[in-house]
Amino acid sequence: MRSYDPSMEGRMHPKAPKRPMSAFLLFCQEYRPQLRADHPNLSLVQESRRLGAIWCGLSKKEYQRFANLAAQLRKKYHKDVKKYKKAAKKISLRRERVAGKWRREEEEEDSYNSEESMDD
Repeated sequence: MRSYDPSMEGRMHPKAPKRPMSAFLLFCQEYRPQLRADHPNLSLVQESRRLGAIWCGLSKKEYQRFANLAAQLRKKYHKDVKKYKKAAKKISLRRERVAGKWRREEEEEDSYNSEESMDD
């Protein structure tokens, strides 16, 4: 809890590496512009359904191409995460200041509580 930052709740650190796209998302990124050009009047839902149907009908060779690309991106992501975590061990000044402040408050509370117990 010492490193908790309420302003970052629900969000990743801005400099943290982003998760890689899946094979399906890579496929959609490549095929969606072509599908939109061929069928400009499709709604987003209809477009997604067609992309899903095309994805299910892909040959093993085409599927493997996207799977390999996704695997390469995952490897790169895991390397980047390791680098990021290594760098994150060096506590940022903001967290250090907040954590230091919390530590001081805890120490003051402890000394205050011990003084009360002496009076009893």
